[in-house]
Amino acid sequence: MSFIRKLFCRSEKLNKNIAKLSLSIIVGVITMFLVYIAIQDSIKVPSLSRIPILSDTAVSIVTENEDGFADSHNSNDFTTRFVYIKGNGSIFESDPNSNSIGEYLGSTGEVTMTTGNHFAWEVMDKKGNSLYYVDSITGEIIVKSNLSKLTS
Repeated sequence: MSFIRKLFCRSEKLNKNIAKLSLSIIVGVITMFLVYIAIQDSIKVPSLSRIPILSDTAVSIVTENEDGFADSHNSNDFTTRFVYIKGNGSIFESDPNSNSIGEYLGSTGEVTMTTGNHFAWEVMDKKGNSLYYVDSITGEIIVKSNLSKLTS
């Protein structure tokens, strides 16, 4: 009888250990899944320190950094669109609310100032026939292109 009790007690301890191990694995898998979802969501939603500047701010940056713009230009002389620009000058459509990268739009013909990839505002100066790419976070002008060079 004592042999059966010992065997039963050992199997009971073994079952408890297997249950603890199973519970630990299940908690680990659930935690990993929740972290994965959080990381995926964080990529799609900009953090407070990485909220893109507004298009009007990008136009203001261009007018402040270029000589003579403040006097000779008004806001109607500019058009803007949000783009993703690669270091080699390739431009892709984008959305400032989701940081998504869409279809290929063309090339600036020049590399970016940092040779890195950027989400940026494309600011077209209709009057001066120029394109400016303003980094959406730092507000730096990363590429300046002349439209006449691009079309020829």
